[in-house]
Amino acid sequence: MILNSKETTVIYRCPHCGLSVVSVVGIFTLSGDMIKLKCSCGSSALLIHHTKDGKIRLTIPCLTCGAEHTYVISEDAFFAKKVLSLCCTYTGIAICFIGNKEDALASLKENDIELEQIMKEAGIEDFHSIQQEDVTLTDPETENLVRFMLEEFKADGCIHCQCPPGDGHYDFRFINDSVLIFCTACNANTIVPLQDAAAASAFIKSDSIHLQ
Repeated sequence: MILNSKETTVIYRCPHCGLSVVSVVGIFTLSGDMIKLKCSCGSSALLIHHTKDGKIRLTIPCLTCGAEHTYVISEDAFFAKKVLSLCCTYTGIAICFIGNKEDALASLKENDIELEQIMKEAGIEDFHSIQQEDVTLTDPETENLVRFMLEEFKADGCIHCQCPPGDGHYDFRFINDSVLIFCTACNANTIVPLQDAAAASAFIKSDSIHLQ
């Protein structure tokens, strides 16, 4: 008897070297707890878990924002012939393509054209520079203050996201004159302006943070 094994192609772009990582994943490959689709540079990997309820959880390194995004999809969607595009939560740019190899590669090519246009308009010279385009606040006192406040909020249970209470995992990054606060578990986020003393004071005096 010949088994008709399901398989699909998964493509993501490494945020460290910019190369496209193309891997074929079969239904039998997912029989274990987790598989890693590693870039040849050794600096990134896309993680795939086959959950107990039969769904597929993907943790994808993001070229555009530098964070990792987690998505949970059905097995039918994962192995569907139609290409599925998964996007960065913050920029809306596709960072992963799943489907048959020819169509997934075609979607990647279209994405390359979109990225090239965005880079050209932003004056970015290469893929590695995309994450560095946002200007980081260089004041160490401001960074330490934000870090301290987030630790206080977390300890007091005052950061609210889409996760059940206590299950959120929070981080932040500076973008120009604001700070992006986000949950790495559910991808909820908010941007807090810090452009002047009044805005910074309002953040310090707040008693909770709500991520959406």
